[in-house]
This record gives sequence, structure tokens and C-alpha cells, in this order.
Amino acid sequence: MNVREVFAIRAADLGYRILESRAAFPDYVLSYGRQRILAEAEFRTSNFLRHRHDIGRCDLIVVWTHDLPYMPVPVLELKTEEVHRPRRGRPPKALVAR
Repeated sequence: MNVREVFAIRAADLGYRILESRAAFPDYVLSYGRQRILAEAEFRTSNFLRHRHDIGRCDLIVVWTHDLPYMPVPVLELKTEEVHRPRRGRPPKALVAR
């Protein structure tokens, strides 16, 4: 199963409602309570940076594993079902150079 499939199965239990699922970035339009959230699904958090997604157009990153010590938006790690709070930092040079 991929991250999108796992999230689709667990979304309701985690308090999210999938309003729209799409192929283009961002992958989802979600609701969480009365909030509308734009979310991107990736296997690892670092993939979000490798794919050069626009962080300004994303409210949440849904991943299987959160592999960075920082991210300026919340990260929902499906492996642990933990939401990691936003933290500022600089990406590793190896990710920026790709």
C-alpha cells in the first residue's frame, strides 16, 4: 500500500475528511473540523523538498515517515499517527542541490 492509500483508510479515524483527491500538487483538499486544509502526501518528508513543492501552497504534509528535524508546516506521520509541529530550519545541502 502507498501513503495515499493508507491515508484514505485512516483519514476519518484521525479526524480528517477528504473533500478532494487529485493527481496534481497538492494531493488533497481536506477538512479538519471547520478548517480547510491543502495537503501533500509523500513517503518521506524529505521527498517534499526533493520534488520542489511550493510550501506556501500546502498546510499539511502527510508522510509514512518523518525524516527531517524541521518543516515549516505540520507533518502527519502515519507510521506513528503523530502530528509534528512546524519547526524552522535549513534543508540539508544534498536535498537543495538535486
